[in-house]
Amino acid sequence: PLPEAAYNGNPESVGYRVRAQRADGLGQPRMETVSDRLSREVTVEGLEEWTEYELSIQAFNGIGPGPWSSPVLGKTKES
Repeated sequence: PLPEAAYNGNPESVGYRVRAQRADGLGQPRMETVSDRLSREVTVEGLEEWTEYELSIQAFNGIGPGPWSSPVLGKTKES
């Protein structure tokens, strides 16, 4: 994590969003928001088994959200 002095603004108003969208475009995207700036992992619940997903991340702060990252492909297993 960045040191407190490196934040431009309130360090408590930063976080990120993780979006999981089925690679075939079906269904609604699943989204998780992490507001704890020290957290480095998140679990996206409610995904279908044996399904390929596109995962993207977006950082945000008190000014607003940044751009979504390029998607990374991942595939769920049986559970």
